[in-house]
Amino acid sequence: MQTSIEVTSVSWIDRKNLPTPGVKSLIEALIGGDIGWDDRTVIGLIATSNPTPPTDMSNVENFRSKRRFRSIASMKIKADLSAFVGQPILDPGWTPVFDKTKLPRLARAKKTPAKALKEHEGESSALSSVSVGKQVSMSILTVPPNATVVANMIIKFRAGEPTNELGLVEADSPFHVPWVWCETMIVKIGDKVRLLGCGSTFPSHAWYVNGKQVATTLQKLVHASPNEPVILRGGRATYLG
Repeated sequence: MQTSIEVTSVSWIDRKNLPTPGVKSLIEALIGGDIGWDDRTVIGLIATSNPTPPTDMSNVENFRSKRRFRSIASMKIKADLSAFVGQPILDPGWTPVFDKTKLPRLARAKKTPAKALKEHEGESSALSSVSVGKQVSMSILTVPPNATVVANMIIKFRAGEPTNELGLVEADSPFHVPWVWCETMIVKIGDKVRLLGCGSTFPSHAWYVNGKQVATTLQKLVHASPNEPVILRGGRATYLG
C-alpha cells in the first residue's frame, strides 16, 4: 500500500541548445587573442554542462550525492494528501569542474584558472519555499478552476559567488550570473490529482513522480551574442578602480 507521493524537479544545463563557438573565435582563443565576453561565457557553459538526468530516479539522495545538476527540489506528501513526509529538499546545485574535453579542440589550449578546477555550490534565494495546502507567495502557476492546491514548491537559484567571479574576471562578462527558477504544484480536481510545473527558459527542467520522469522542458536555444537574453539577464556588474 502506497503511503506517500514523492514529487521532484531537477534543473540542469544541457549541451543541447548551446552553440559551438565559431572557428574565428576559437583561433583567436588559441593564439591568445581577445575574444568577446559572450563567446567566453558560452565556452564556460559548454565546459560545465551537465549530463541529462535519468528517466528513472528511484533514489533522489543517491542522484543528489553525485552533484550533476543545477538544482533539485523534492517533497513527499502523505497518501491522504494532508501533510509532508519528512523534510522537503531545496538544493541550489553545483557548478561542475571546467571540463575541456567538452570543448572543440581549438578551445582547449588556454590554461584553465585554478578556481575553475573545483566544483562550486550554487546559491538559493530566500524566496525559495514549499507549502502544503496552499500556493506559495512566489508562485508563477495559475491554479485551474475548481482545483484545490495540495502542495506547491518553487526554487529560485543561481551559480555561487566563485562561479560568478569567474564569469566577471575570466570571461570579462559585464553581468552577474542570473537568478533562474523551477516550480512544481500538486492540485486536486474532483477525485483526480494532477501535477503542474513550469520554469525559467534556461536551464533545462525535468519533473518526477515516485521516481519516474513525467515531463521535461529543454532550455532555450542560446546564441554567442552580446544581445543574448540568457547571458545578460543578470544584474550589471560594477567595476571599481
